[in-house]
Amino acid sequence: LDDGGEDPTPIHAYAASGLQAPRIFRRADGTQVIECPRCSETCPVDCDSCPACHTPFTAEAVPSIPSYKSSRRAQIALALGIASLPLCMLFVPALAALVFGTLSLGLSSGSRPPVAGIVGIALAVLSLAGGLLLFLL
Repeated sequence: LDDGGEDPTPIHAYAASGLQAPRIFRRADGTQVIECPRCSETCPVDCDSCPACHTPFTAEAVPSIPSYKSSRRAQIALALGIASLPLCMLFVPALAALVFGTLSLGLSSGSRPPVAGIVGIALAVLSLAGGLLLFLL
């Protein structure tokens, strides 16, 4: 860090530290710039993120992690799966739970499928198996 006697640190905190932190240096003309640790792009010292690769420089630019919310379809699949157990001879609640559970798996935004959807599918399969067993007896 070549600060020329001044404190180049912006008012806000950096989003990374150590080797991942952006490097601040002074150009020959006296202006301070931030060098992106990911793509080496330089930009003004007051930037919150890299304009080229969108790496956040400051804590304000770091995207917040949304709280885990179960999808509506997964919740419906779970409710129908639970309801299908005592109503296993009707088959309709179990089939609907399978449909909603499968839809919730396909529409999950994260890398992990919604647990409620998986449980709804499992309960629906149990209900269908029980209903078929009772129907055949």
